[in-house]
Amino acid sequence: MKETMSSIYEIAKITKVTPSTVSKVLNNRYGVSSKTKEKILKVIKQYNFSPKIGVYKESSIGVVLFYTTNFFKSYYVQEIMNGICDTAFKYDLDLNIIPSFHIQKNIQNLSSYLRKQQISGLILLHTHRDEPLASIISQEKIPHVVLSNIFENKKINWIASNNREGVKEATQYLIKLGHKRIGFVTGDINMSDSYERWQGYIEALKTSHSIITTEERQSGPESSSWKESNSSVIVNKKPHSELVSEYRLSIQDKLHEKSQLQIDESLICKSSGYEIEDGYNEVKKLLLLQNPPTAIITGGDRLVIGALEAIKERGLNIPYDISLIAAGEDNPYFTVTKPQISVVKQDLFQMGSLAIEKLRDLINSGNSKNSNFQIILDTKFIIRDSITTYKKTNL
Repeated sequence: MKETMSSIYEIAKITKVTPSTVSKVLNNRYGVSSKTKEKILKVIKQYNFSPKIGVYKESSIGVVLFYTTNFFKSYYVQEIMNGICDTAFKYDLDLNIIPSFHIQKNIQNLSSYLRKQQISGLILLHTHRDEPLASIISQEKIPHVVLSNIFENKKINWIASNNREGVKEATQYLIKLGHKRIGFVTGDINMSDSYERWQGYIEALKTSHSIITTEERQSGPESSSWKESNSSVIVNKKPHSELVSEYRLSIQDKLHEKSQLQIDESLICKSSGYEIEDGYNEVKKLLLLQNPPTAIITGGDRLVIGALEAIKERGLNIPYDISLIAAGEDNPYFTVTKPQISVVKQDLFQMGSLAIEKLRDLINSGNSKNSNFQIILDTKFIIRDSITTYKKTNL
């Protein structure tokens, strides 16, 4: 009985060529001399070579879409796909767009299906938080990476943005500006990005008792308001160092007196979608409250556009009547509208580009068991003209 082989690395070692050369021969690609091709094919036949999915071909990547209706109108998807395409084409990789139902339909023989389609690895885009397909693909040892999702299963490869910390930072910033009623609008909470932003918002409110507002910071030992409320300090003519010390004690007392901001469910809007009308409808609800928010954080660029329309319809001015922050995509529209919109920005292009780099490494390493990865990319809080200090005249 002939000895069998399943790795192009074994074939490459015997024929003394590179694994990529073996891959070209297996896929009938140009760039290999007839003599070298003949030598490789002879060894393949001799050892009854039977390739595994993900180890014989690097030239085709499948991008699995879980929502196919108007998918590419989203700036989120456009930016990720720009990163994917730029890096894939740099390495001469082909891309195949695959609706998720095609994968689910062939789930019993997934490796065979992908081999027939000549796909060596998968990128899963815009999945639910507990997407079962990711676990199945991982168990099948298919090279893969899931984007914008966080899994506890360490066998699933994923890349996501730190949306939780990004929104937490933005919420804390608004609290420092004196805002106490901060609205939060997000899309489908079953999506990881939305869930993480929601959690960041909640965490910021729970730790709000430790945040000193702008008003408190400005009422330091040199301010007239602080001196008037501490007139004994002025009468006793204490040195500046003692004034500062007493000021710090005063601030600490304020922190002990302050309680965390209450989590008001009426200020939290969880939409089922990410469309402009979803943003419009949710923000309209917030503005009709008896005690409306003085600031709003909205996740998703299309939700923000809807929010702008609802605010305009109410005759409110951004930021003097209400502050607004976008969380997620830094849509170019946000820098040309007046006022320019502050944003917690994900680097979606980097996410898409890194997905190809990491997937290519997985394929070239034979999807070894030690090559799993989980990556969280930093977000960036960009402050523009759409936020300002809370004033009692706001709303």
